Order: sequence, then C-alpha cells, then structure tokens
Amino acid sequence: MIDANMTDLDPLAGLPSLVSLLAGGLAGGTDRQLVQDETRLSAYLLADPVLLLRALRHASAGHLVSPLEDEIAEVLGPESIIEKLGTRPLSLMLSSPFPATKAPTEIFKLWLHSLAAAQAARSLCELEPFAGKITPDEAQVCSLLHDLSAWGEFSHRYVHGKPSHGGPLDWCKTWRISEKIRISWLTTQSASLKSEEHPLLCKLVLAAEMLAILAGFPHPAGYGKAEQDAIAELDDKELRNIEARLERCIRQQLAKLDIDIEVLRRAEKPDAGTNALWRGPELRPPVESGIVSLLGMGQDKRLQTLLTMLMKNCHEYINCDRAFFLQWLSGGKEILIRLKYDGTPDPIGTRRCIPSPVEIATIGKVAGSCNPMLLCREENYQYGLLDHLGSDRILIIPVAGGSMLHGFLIMDRAYSGQSEILEADTNKAIAIAGVWGQNLTSLMLKARDLRSQKDAYTDSLTGLMNRRAAITQLDREIQRLRRNKLPLTVLMMDLDRFKDWNDTYGHLTGDRILAKVGSVLKNTLRGSDIPARIGGEEFLIIQTETSTEEGSIVAARLYKAIEAAGQEMGIPITVSIGLTDLRPDDTMDSLLARVDKALYASKEYGRNRFSVDSL
Repeated sequence: MIDANMTDLDPLAGLPSLVSLLAGGLAGGTDRQLVQDETRLSAYLLADPVLLLRALRHASAGHLVSPLEDEIAEVLGPESIIEKLGTRPLSLMLSSPFPATKAPTEIFKLWLHSLAAAQAARSLCELEPFAGKITPDEAQVCSLLHDLSAWGEFSHRYVHGKPSHGGPLDWCKTWRISEKIRISWLTTQSASLKSEEHPLLCKLVLAAEMLAILAGFPHPAGYGKAEQDAIAELDDKELRNIEARLERCIRQQLAKLDIDIEVLRRAEKPDAGTNALWRGPELRPPVESGIVSLLGMGQDKRLQTLLTMLMKNCHEYINCDRAFFLQWLSGGKEILIRLKYDGTPDPIGTRRCIPSPVEIATIGKVAGSCNPMLLCREENYQYGLLDHLGSDRILIIPVAGGSMLHGFLIMDRAYSGQSEILEADTNKAIAIAGVWGQNLTSLMLKARDLRSQKDAYTDSLTGLMNRRAAITQLDREIQRLRRNKLPLTVLMMDLDRFKDWNDTYGHLTGDRILAKVGSVLKNTLRGSDIPARIGGEEFLIIQTETSTEEGSIVAARLYKAIEAAGQEMGIPITVSIGLTDLRPDDTMDSLLARVDKALYASKEYGRNRFSVDSL
C-alpha cells in the first residue's frame, strides 16, 4: 500500500514499471533466468521509461556515489546502471506488479512515442552536426525520458486518483537525475531551441521527437514550431531514411523482449497467459531458522562476521529489499553506515552521512524508547539519510543487548516500490536484531575481559610483557623444557647510563628511548623469543629451545641494533647484556641470579657488550 501523502514526494509511487502493464504479454524463460541476464536487463532499461527513471535514481543514490564523484551523478547508459546496481535490484523493479486494474490509453500512446523518439535519436547521432559529439546511449536515454513529468502524472491520476502538485525539477534534484536529462525535458516542455546548456543535445531531442511524430507515433500534446525547426537544417534524405525504418527498429527492439507492438497500439492489457516477469509471493524460511543461526554465531569473535549475518538474515527471513546497519557519530550529529545488503556489487561509497533535524529526532526517539519506528518523507522537510539511501520510507529498528544500544537496523522496499511495512515483518526484524544485539554485547564483554587481562600482563610503555607475566612465563618454560630435556637460554639487558639520559634530556625523552628499545626488541628477536620489561630500564629475553651459542648470536645482533637506533634518535643509546642457560639443578632464583651476574660483568668490562655465563 502506498500512502497517498507520499505521492507528491515520489512521482512514480505505485508505478514501478511499464512492463508490468503487460501481465500475460511476455513469454519465454522463467523469472530468475530472465531477470538475471544483463543483456536482457539492458534492453528493458532502454524500452521502459519508468523502469529507467527508478534505476537512475538508485544508481545515483548517495551510498553508491564516491566522494570524488560530482554532486549530481552523470549515470546515463544501461551499462553504467547495471554496473552500479547489479541484477537483483533491477529484477525487483522490473517484476513488481502494476497496481491499476485497467491501464489508460494515454500510457500506451506516450510509451510508443517515447520508444520511437529514442530510436530516432540513436539514428540521428550518426548525422551532422551530432556525429561524434553525442553518444548513442545519452541520445537514446534523454529522448526516452523527454516527457519526464508525464510518467509521474500517470501515477497520480490513474493509480492514486488525484492530481500532481509537484514538478520534476524538485524531485530530479533529490533523485540526482542527470543534468542532461533535466535540460532535455525543459527544452521539450518549453518547445524552444534557445537552450544555453547542451544546445546540441536539446536540438537532437526535439528533432527525434518530430521524427517520431512524422513516422506515425504521435505525442498526445501534438507538436509545435520548435520541433519543426529542429529538423529544418538536417539532411532531408537522411531524415526520410530514419523515418522509414523507425517502426521496424521499434518492432525489433520490442520483439527481443517478447513484446508485441500491436498490443501497445491496441492500448489494452492482454488477458491470457502469465507474465514471465511476475514476481509472486516469495516462500521464505521461518524466522526461527534465522534466530537459531544467529545463536550459533554467539561464539564468533569477529564483529564483521556478526554484522554480515545480521544483514543476510534480514534478507533471507524478512520481506525487505535492502538492509543497512548504522551508528551515531559526533554526538548524534553524524551517521556512519557500517554495512549494507542491497544486492548492489559496489561497497558503500560515502560511509558518513549528515542527517536532517527530522531524522535526528526520529532516530533519537528510537534510541530512547528502544522501539522501531517508520521514517517517511514529507513535504517541506529536508532529508539527509533518506536522500543518501535513495529511499522515501524506511523502518528503523534499534539493535540493543542488555543495556547497550549498538546501532540501528534500517530496512526498506525501495526497489520493488512496495512501501508498506507489515507488522509481522517488523516483529521478525525485532527478534533478529534482538538476538544479534545480545551476541554483540557478549562479544564486547569478552573483548573487554581480554583487554583487562592483557593490560594486567603488558607493559604499557613498550608493549612487552611486564615483570609479573615474564616470571610466570619463565617458570612455565623451565618446567616444560626440563621435562622434554630441551635447552633454554635467558638474556638480561640493561640500558647504560639511563639515569644520566633522564637527567639530561628529561623523562619524556627517557620514555621515548624505552619505547624505541621495545620496538627494536620486537623487530630484531626471533618469533620464538619472549621479550619483557622487568624494571625501569631492565629487560629480560627468554629464548626457548636455544643454546648459549645461538643466544650469543642474537645478543650480538641485539646490542648493535639498539646502538644504531640511538644514532637515529641522536642519542648515544647503548646496552649491556648478560646471558646464561638453564642447568639441571637450576631454580628460577638461581637462573636469574646467574644471568644478572653476567649482566654486571658486561658493565664492569666497559658496557655496550654482552657476557656469557655458561658451563
């Protein structure tokens, strides 16, 4: 159901595709085989002005547009549309049923005229003065949509039974419709060749419209002097050739889509058969299956995996076209869209979005009440999030676990043109979001515990183990290696004259030195070595399954690397190192006492060296 108050805001509300007028008129292939074929989708886009308009809107939506692209996207050809959207969104737009029980004659007449003008425009691209200056795709698209406002008028009058109060200029800007399309429409509306912008394209569109009329595809409003002037300077022989083959081109174009041109000429809706594009009710698995799968994800420690599962479940178990997950930024003044599921091949282009005051207020109510709410576009209000998503109505569902609000799940039916959100769908989304929120809360608590444990055993300045963790690790390795009769070597390292550096350069520089030494240890030691800071300027290195000969090589490399790091900093940093190995009668205390003795031997013999205490 389309809210009548929205019809002025979405000019195509309730009119998702002209092809849907022909229920029963299309043959061949199944629904899925047909709409997933890119060549066929491209052909439908160039044959259906309403489908093309909706596709252009979504292909130019903010969440698919890179920050480097122009404010008004110039997406025109079917290839660029399919590249942006992929096949699934276009399939939903194409297969949504037309709601009117009887289509008006004017729709078929204008449709045929638009097809003829588009084909004529494509042919005119080969003639002077247009050749090489206007591409066939932009000529065909601009001519197919040269009656831009008429399609919205049909939606208002025949679907909703009320006149339109808005014009294309407003919604074209909101929809980010190409400037070339808007200028072409203005030219045909004003019936004037005096366009300051894209004058050659405007002349081509008027000439194509006149050729369509001359070929027997009249415009409901007739034609005037501007259309006649547009073809006056063109080669008469070439124009007659285009006019003569125009109907054949249209027949061939429609035949590729299994559409009979005579059906459009009779202006009637076929009675028999079943439209191969018709998208009947989808059989979705019960939402309980999605909840079970989410519960099974509870042990996963990756946030991105949980987010992906949330999006996937919304699509599989709830009747929505698109799902987004967003969070507040900057104290609620900015929105971060973290993930989307909409069938488009491109990731989110502009992740950040500035919501309007109306949107901030609505999302704030959802956050405060923890209840879902609809956000609908209304007249006289500005919208940031809705424009960014290319949507007119979204369902906002809080994602919470325990007392934590993690973000918001956004769902809509923007592609299929079905704005109604059923209560059953809302309840399913709440259930899925609730389970997911509990999983995320559990994940965050586990991460917090891990951080606490890490902080308890990590030296914050160097990122190495602290003394407590090092002693625990050394005791564990002594027991393991002694049990397996494997060697163990321990290095103790002390920064030479560190107190003098602190007094000379200050404590902040001292901290920089300690952090630098920690970095050197991480980058110089082997992966199996275990470094730790055990005092102010003292470091301990545990080398498992390592002999004193192997440890000596590492010690030599280490004190040279630290000296080189000091030269880079402009400070004469040197270290003294003591080294010893584990012996059969060793205890933790005896091992540490011996390596400490070797360290002081290095200091007594001049510093900036290492000494070994071995059998």
